[in-house]
Amino acid sequence: MHSQSHIIGTRPTAFRFEQVYFFIAAVSLILIVWQHWGMTRVLDIYPNPDATIYDRGDSVNDGLSKATITRNDDSVTLHCQTRPSASFPFCGFQVLISASDGKGEDLRRYDHLSLWLDHTSSAQDTVLIYLVDHEQTSTSGLTSYREKSSMHTLMPTQESSVYHLSLDNFSVPSWWILQHNAVGSEAETRLDNVIGLGITTGDSNVARSVDIRLKKAQLKGKWITAQNLYLILLLSWIATITVNGGYRLFQLSRQLKSKREQTAELEQSNAFLSIQKNEYEELAKTDPLTGVANRAGIREILQDLQHPRESDHSLIMFDIDNFKEINDNYGHETGDAILRKLAGLVTGIIRDSDHFARWGGEEFIILCANTSLNSAKSFAEKLRQLIAAEDFIEQQPVTCSFGVSAYEKEGKHGIKRMFESADAAMYKAKKGGRNRIEVVGTLTTRQVRMQSLPDDSRQDAARR
Repeated sequence: MHSQSHIIGTRPTAFRFEQVYFFIAAVSLILIVWQHWGMTRVLDIYPNPDATIYDRGDSVNDGLSKATITRNDDSVTLHCQTRPSASFPFCGFQVLISASDGKGEDLRRYDHLSLWLDHTSSAQDTVLIYLVDHEQTSTSGLTSYREKSSMHTLMPTQESSVYHLSLDNFSVPSWWILQHNAVGSEAETRLDNVIGLGITTGDSNVARSVDIRLKKAQLKGKWITAQNLYLILLLSWIATITVNGGYRLFQLSRQLKSKREQTAELEQSNAFLSIQKNEYEELAKTDPLTGVANRAGIREILQDLQHPRESDHSLIMFDIDNFKEINDNYGHETGDAILRKLAGLVTGIIRDSDHFARWGGEEFIILCANTSLNSAKSFAEKLRQLIAAEDFIEQQPVTCSFGVSAYEKEGKHGIKRMFESADAAMYKAKKGGRNRIEVVGTLTTRQVRMQSLPDDSRQDAARR
């Protein structure tokens, strides 16, 4: 016995956009959660051992305030003694910020500035926080740079020493706008090339002693802002839905094309089947031996006769005399040839309005539409003579016996009585010697039964 090994292949899984939607939904959820609780970008401005710190104050305007900066490993402290003068009294310090390439930092990538600082003052005061941008300008075709300050006013409290300042709240101070005659976009905040963080005393112009200690300065932001992340996710969803929609349309187009092809094939098949059906219906209504109608083929015509008509209709019923003896003596092939030849002979002489059918065996009928009983009798006589004169078999005459009846218009059983009458008349013709015609009007059922009885029985029934 030989063993056979079969390699069973697995059908590749169909591509489904539902899987893509699930994947994008999962990635979207992860990115949103990560963006909210993580994805943090951090820039430490201070403490930084390499950071450059220098003081600034009203001395640039011939002011009288005095500032002292003390720098330790973990902090930088400003001690300021402000004195009123012709200029606004203030003092402070600035921590330089620079990127690895020596340029300023682009703070647009960050959301807020966090400061850890302590503030004490002999008089109520604020603290001014500056972000100094190195701004490029062009005058008379010449390119130059200037420092542009953006300011945030901080109100220090005793309860907290940590302050988180949103970069969106920084604005260009009015003194800078007036000093540089800035208008339009020149007066707007720019944080794309920040070179320094400045911290100064506040808005009070009274003489006071102020100590500001900066322990830490840090910028924080997201690698991807929430706005950009939502835009990316939105565009991803739109792109996926668009591709999915296009793919679905493509599939529907292919399915529609396939359906159309299937419909066309079905229509062709239906047309073929309809032709075949018609052919089979015709075959079912046609006698296969003689090619004339059979009982099924003449049924619809007989049904039409049930409707009352003004015209007369007649029926000729005939069969071949002694047909069994012909079959016994000459064989069934000769008998079939006689049936075919007889059918051809009758078909050639009947009218277009007549209906010829093989009723069974060697028995035939001719339904003569719009024909009186006398006219049908005359036609039957002509047909009898033609058949008797035809040479069907050498030295063996072939004859037929005929029964003729008329259709009774009134009553429910006109067709049945017409056939019974014709059958009774044909039986009478055979009893009378064959090769003859008998004509009967419409008979009652009793008369039909009497015609079928032997002569003695028929006379007894008549007397009763």
